[in-house]
Amino acid sequence: MLADPSAGRVRAAVGAGITGLPALQGALTARAGAGLLGLAVAAAAQLARLLARKVSPT
Repeated sequence: MLADPSAGRVRAAVGAGITGLPALQGALTARAGAGLLGLAVAAAAQLARLLARKVSPT
């Protein structure tokens, strides 16, 4: 991305970061001791990826 910082590539990178945050939050929540809640939050990452195809996450 650094070699070609076009708008499309930057938008894709930001979208990937935004839709990946629920997975990170779920992992951190599970590590803190709330396993089922962490699993539910991480499952939201899949839903976010599906919704990002229809509506822009940014």
